[in-house]
Amino acid sequence: MRLQRPASARRRARFVACLIVACAAVLGAVAAQPRASQAAAARPIPPQVRIKQLNVPGALALTPLRAAAPPVAIAAHAPVAAPVTLDAGMRFSMAGVVCDTPRAAGAVVVRLRTSLDGASWSRWREAELQRSDQGASAGESYIDPVWVRAARYVQVSARAAATRAPVELANVRVAAIESVPDAAETAAATGGAVPRATAGGPAPRAAAVGLAAPSASPSPSASPSPSASPTTPAASPSPSASPTTPAVVPAKPAIVTRAQWGADEALRRGTPSYATVKMAFVHHTATGNDYAAADAPAIVRAIYAYHTKTLGWSDIGYDFLIDRFGAIYEGRYGGVARGVVGAQVLGFNTHSTGISMIGTFTAEAPPVEAMTSLENLLAWKLSLGGLDAQKTATMTCGYTEKFKVNQVVTLPVIAGHRDANFTECPGDALYAQLPLVRAAVWTLMHPAPWAVTLSVSATSIPVDATVTYAGSVTGLGGAPGVGVVTVQRRPTTGGDWAAWRTATLAADGTYSFAVKMTSANDWQFRAEMPAAGAMLTGDSAVQVLSVKKAALPGWRVSLGLSRKSVAAGSAVRYSGTVRTVSGRAGRGTVALQRRASSGGAWYAWRTLRLSPSGGYAVTVKMTARASWQFRARVAPAPGTSAGFSPVKALSVS
Repeated sequence: MRLQRPASARRRARFVACLIVACAAVLGAVAAQPRASQAAAARPIPPQVRIKQLNVPGALALTPLRAAAPPVAIAAHAPVAAPVTLDAGMRFSMAGVVCDTPRAAGAVVVRLRTSLDGASWSRWREAELQRSDQGASAGESYIDPVWVRAARYVQVSARAAATRAPVELANVRVAAIESVPDAAETAAATGGAVPRATAGGPAPRAAAVGLAAPSASPSPSASPSPSASPTTPAASPSPSASPTTPAVVPAKPAIVTRAQWGADEALRRGTPSYATVKMAFVHHTATGNDYAAADAPAIVRAIYAYHTKTLGWSDIGYDFLIDRFGAIYEGRYGGVARGVVGAQVLGFNTHSTGISMIGTFTAEAPPVEAMTSLENLLAWKLSLGGLDAQKTATMTCGYTEKFKVNQVVTLPVIAGHRDANFTECPGDALYAQLPLVRAAVWTLMHPAPWAVTLSVSATSIPVDATVTYAGSVTGLGGAPGVGVVTVQRRPTTGGDWAAWRTATLAADGTYSFAVKMTSANDWQFRAEMPAAGAMLTGDSAVQVLSVKKAALPGWRVSLGLSRKSVAAGSAVRYSGTVRTVSGRAGRGTVALQRRASSGGAWYAWRTLRLSPSGGYAVTVKMTARASWQFRARVAPAPGTSAGFSPVKALSVS
């Protein structure tokens, strides 16, 4: 039988037990607190971006076309219609404008300027009003955000850029965006410095090309995205855009990742959508060009926040962005090597990739560093699908604007935004560069070897003789090569080529140098120019050179004549000795040679056997009247050269 405790005792026991459990939980939480804090501190914290929406009271009246200035990116004059002044109540670095899409189809330009103190104002900046087809923002229009660096107040107005433009804009909101801290703080927050274009890099419009295929980074699953145009059908491959595999796959350029530029992944929603890339659109952000290198990541963060928080898109619209210093930034999430569907061209987002140059390039072209990065990025991206940069692609429109829904449109594989939509993007100055971009990208995707020549001034020489090596290096179209050429050599019996001498090319692409050859051998030579820019390694034709070891003098030969001048029919005695260089007596025979005193070839005249002491002698009756030269010759032996006596003269009259 089990005794039962009173109810009060049981309650006290339960209370004590609960108290013990609670204390243990608290102690456990306290013990775990440092580890949790350390784990949280180890995670990169993206820089915070603040956005404040400022509502324009009533409607924003438009200045009619007849009173407006010519459509330029930045105007110095004030608008005709009075601007609306708004106080953000905070410091901001970028400003964008959103409104209801007007019913009239004419183009509209929104104008704004900013002030930090409300008294001193910046110059007016202009941006085109664009229509959106992306999810929550469908039915709205917007301008790309403008970089203002530091401001609190903003003035906004609008003008008509077409005769059919509306008279006012409804439901106008200004988004004041603060994306600073700058790149230095971003690097600290994300655990590394933001990569930038390398100083002293490749020459303009001739960026480095690699030969290894890039490796694609892991990407999320390809599920539908709210950012993709719902009406854009999947177009079938076009014969005009059929893949043409390049000779090499250009190396993947350095790309600043989302983590490195400080993307707050909490702003992104949904999952990426993918489609085969058939072409690329080039944009400009129209944010202005007066930013520093350290400002660029903050500008990218601001555009990202504007697209997601103000326009309601699922992610930043562009697949890539490039600042004016040449740094390339990863845009929309999903993998830079994959065909992520963006939100960059109304009706043509599917099957395209979008690259936006950070700046306003209406009257001013992007710097060469930015253009070089654009070409490198396009060459790599298009090569992944085997696309031809100078051909066209057939696309199907998914949203009515410049083209109708389901209309089949032929566009360049590298196109400007204006080719597909009613917009000035990517600006007149940048758009004018696109034919050069297409040619440069094609060259990067189809590199050719350098044309290299080499000539050698001799084919056979003795050791210690000097030989001149000369040639030239030319590239595409006969353009002279720039840089250093290497002359390689190897024995004629074969083996690996080894670098031997280098020479810096002259301005006309030629080179020349002389070398004293001290190594006896039979050699092969070739000149090699390494791969650079759009050119592959080039080698010259092989040249041969035999360098002979000089034979050592082997003999000391003397010759004496009994007379210097005789009458015809008189006898003359020829005698002498043959000894080695060490003084030992020569063996074998010696040849007496003669020729006319006027010169000419020597010919054998008498052959005499040497005595045991190395001497020789012969008496000859001279019958031919002439002036003669005589010498004694000993044939060469292994390791020695032929031996000759001094020349002696004889006149026979």
